Amino acid sequence: MTGHRFIGQLHHVGLNYGVLVPGDVVEELGGDLYIPVLGSANGVPFANRLVPAGGDLRLLYLDHSVRSAAEIEVGASVDIELVIDLRDEVTLDADIDAALSSIAAGWGVWDGYPAAKRASIVKRINEAKRPRTRAKRIQRLTEEIRQDL
Repeated sequence: MTGHRFIGQLHHVGLNYGVLVPGDVVEELGGDLYIPVLGSANGVPFANRLVPAGGDLRLLYLDHSVRSAAEIEVGASVDIELVIDLRDEVTLDADIDAALSSIAAGWGVWDGYPAAKRASIVKRINEAKRPRTRAKRIQRLTEEIRQDL
């Protein structure tokens, strides 16, 4: 894995254990509040999600199996490597695809959104129970895309 690498320190956070992820790494990973990641801690692989920890920081929780295999305890330095987890990247239905294609440079704006934002938008559209609601949500997406041009 070639990703964003940093040295962090393992902290005891409530009932869990985690490492604070620096703001510059968070920004390089897209800056979302919740960022799905694949990574390694001292070479031990994991899949997880970065969660808000105040300001630009995110917290990476490390479960017992990872901590044990990586031989890390509270206060220890941890070599962390992270990449965005795109395994759940969304596919677009024809109506969403058509809406994005109808806007000059719309795909450029869409592709510039962080993966988690794209997934959230598509999920919201797909949760619509009525065709009219779905159409309204797609219209909101096109308005947002046009604003971000």
